[in-house]
Amino acid sequence: MRPTINPRVMAAGRNTGSDQIKSVYHSCDSVFEFLKHPKYYNLSEVQELISIYENQIEKNKSKLNLTASEDVKKHPFIVLEGLDGSGKTTLSKKLSSKLNAKKMSTPPSCLLTLREKFDTHPIALRRAYYALGNYIAAAEIEYLCHHTPVIVDRFWHSTAAYTIASEVGESMVLPPEGDPIYNWPIDLLRPDMVVFLSVGEYNRVARHTGRNTTNTPEERTLQDNSAFRNNLIEAYKRMRNPGITLVNANRSPKNVINEILERSDLADYVK
Repeated sequence: MRPTINPRVMAAGRNTGSDQIKSVYHSCDSVFEFLKHPKYYNLSEVQELISIYENQIEKNKSKLNLTASEDVKKHPFIVLEGLDGSGKTTLSKKLSSKLNAKKMSTPPSCLLTLREKFDTHPIALRRAYYALGNYIAAAEIEYLCHHTPVIVDRFWHSTAAYTIASEVGESMVLPPEGDPIYNWPIDLLRPDMVVFLSVGEYNRVARHTGRNTTNTPEERTLQDNSAFRNNLIEAYKRMRNPGITLVNANRSPKNVINEILERSDLADYVK
């Protein structure tokens, strides 16, 4: 059995420099810089991804221009993060219902037909797909927040944390706390709150198995490799601007939602 490695203990070793991690994007321009590489740019799925991005941005820009003339309040934008099996999907549905909020997830629905194609490509191209998906989702969220609270199942923190934990591998440690790699992108809509649903590994595996979903290579790594899992959780904890709000999700959905409400400004939205 592989021993559990505590990332905070590992920090005594050699830190991975953020310049060694290539697929954490801090601007939309940097995503496009990658997608326009000659190796990828002429792929039909990349062209379709870019076309969807341009159409969605233009559509939501038009809607925002109409909204700008109205006297409207900006409503909260809340993200639920956590490992597979932590309860994100269930809790985002229940929280959205309780607040009469709009529920979204990433990648956004307009990109789901492309997901299978990108999943056949190298990991670097897959990460660019997810990164651009965050910007497409953000355009819709920005418009929706003028009319209703928005609850999102996974956003930028998830994309970044998985990339960081994957690229450092087992023999190296995470970039140190305070490293710029953990900072929110300069041009991406910022959530009002990012909740990380913390759950014990026994409960997480039981929940994930009970869903009868595909046992992907990523999930097998998450389950079998405690060093990767610990690095992943620690990467989430090091995120900044915004950081995460850690919530114990080993409890019932009702108790978890009550804690989220207590630690946020959402009480006024409860139906």
